[in-house]
Amino acid sequence: MTARGGEDVGQAGMGGAVRALAGLIGVAGLLPLLSVAGCPSQEDPAVGTGGSGAATGGAAGAAGSSGVAGNSWDPVWHETKPKDWTTYPPDNLPDCGDGCRIAMNLPLRNHASYGHVFSEKWFASSTAAGAGFSAVGSNVTAAVPIGPGSPLFPSVYGDFISYLRSFGVADGQVEVANLITGETKIAFRYTPEEAGKNSVSNTVMGPRHVFWLFPGGIWARNLQSGEVKHIGGECWGYCTTQTSLICDSGTIRVIDPDTGSKKFLDYGGEWQTHGTCSPGRTQYAWIDYRDPPGPGSTEFNRSGGEVYVHDLKTGKTKRVTFDSPTSPRGKVYPAIDGDWVVWNEPGESEDANPKTNAGLLGASTLVKFDMKTGQRCRLTSRPMRLWFKSLHGTRVYGSWFDLPSSEVWLADLDLEQPTLTWDCVPTPQWVP
Repeated sequence: MTARGGEDVGQAGMGGAVRALAGLIGVAGLLPLLSVAGCPSQEDPAVGTGGSGAATGGAAGAAGSSGVAGNSWDPVWHETKPKDWTTYPPDNLPDCGDGCRIAMNLPLRNHASYGHVFSEKWFASSTAAGAGFSAVGSNVTAAVPIGPGSPLFPSVYGDFISYLRSFGVADGQVEVANLITGETKIAFRYTPEEAGKNSVSNTVMGPRHVFWLFPGGIWARNLQSGEVKHIGGECWGYCTTQTSLICDSGTIRVIDPDTGSKKFLDYGGEWQTHGTCSPGRTQYAWIDYRDPPGPGSTEFNRSGGEVYVHDLKTGKTKRVTFDSPTSPRGKVYPAIDGDWVVWNEPGESEDANPKTNAGLLGASTLVKFDMKTGQRCRLTSRPMRLWFKSLHGTRVYGSWFDLPSSEVWLADLDLEQPTLTWDCVPTPQWVP
């Protein structure tokens, strides 16, 4: 990779100022909390037939043929030589405190309702330099570059990344790129003549399909056959597994991309939100309002909310927290991996049960839960607001707002850092 230093990629004119304002508003707890798992993958087979990869035809970055039907299709990835990506060194990064490091060397430029996307191997995020990506645990950051067009809404699975390359209003293309070789293909091209004023608003990379959100809902392209299917439906958060797309849209649904069939993951009759997968796609966690006083809750008028987890292998669901009904406490942005679940909740000096979902954004206390022992531990040595989290072993990653720089960064906190102080209590109702 080619190192790149000495360039200011922190602010980008008015856009940077607006994002800084959004960050400040977020600290005040005023931004809506739409969950976006954006979480793709395990390091299982490479995407596509026989591990050869995902793809559509057309040369990325070129105008290509408009519409799905105009795209040629080549399911084979031909390039084998590793790409010399431009990299961004860990220079002048903010200090996020004890046990914490900045995990991506570029400030994040995601929509206020989105965070980083992740697999077992990679992180990715929109940045001022393009679609930034880093290997888990690495201090090296590279980016799918801007120009022509801006790469937005990235998603990763295995060694592949999908994103929208936007050329303007209603003008863009969904691309899939190999993060090792840089080979890139077009999955979907649209122009103002066909799309009017509409644009793709998200992409999701999976092992057998690439998905995008466009008028009419979810669309999918099979990475082996090239077939494009309109699945329909709207999702706030996405998670791909080997066989399905898990969709968070106020309820958690499992979608079969081959047939388009949809079913509930585990529906208790009430609002479900902030759904997210484990990096290995074997577990799922969310906030559920089925338990009193939660019924009837919405994003703008909520009460209670408990953490639930689901084993995607066994199909079993478990309730993790039991604050309701006697002491309801809001919870936001869970993450799960192995024996651990983490989330944020209000601190001792904050409203324990804010009325709006947006009011939870400022929840300052990080909580970890050990599913082996049922111990629930609140971090007491420091506030730690982490939004849009993912958990990798005992390291939790999330969007962290740095007030001095007015920037949002991807922070990595070591839950086993000895200088961190936790207040732990048992959960008698928990059954391992």
